[in-house]
Amino acid sequence: MLQGSLRVRAELSYLGRMKYRTLGKTGLRVSAIGLGTMVHAGHFGAMKDSESLSAIETALDLGVNFIDTSDAYGAGYSETLLGKALKGKRDKVILATKGGNVMVGPNRGKRVFDPEYISRVMDESLQRLQTDYVDLYQLHNPP
Repeated sequence: MLQGSLRVRAELSYLGRMKYRTLGKTGLRVSAIGLGTMVHAGHFGAMKDSESLSAIETALDLGVNFIDTSDAYGAGYSETLLGKALKGKRDKVILATKGGNVMVGPNRGKRVFDPEYISRVMDESLQRLQTDYVDLYQLHNPP
């Protein structure tokens, strides 16, 4: 009980302290601390969905509004999980994802950046993220 109480007090002490910056020339205001989601796809060991969802919720509560993911993280699982976490909250987040780093199929391990491929994987990302737009789309590990 004490440990949980200390955690809540620590979280509350940080609320309202997040700093924000403008992302390039976009005019988007992003938190100085962003949330990367590679860990939620199991790249660093098994993680329960409930832990991932709790971490995302806590980050949002602490003022993080910039979240980065990729179709390559868990072959899209990170995006799927994030789509669930952002249900009803999409307008509160600056969402970035990436494509081109192939993690499944015959081109696994290759980087593919041709427009047809990127268009297809971006559409797949939008479906997994349960949104009709991302704020920033990046090429994943271009040469």
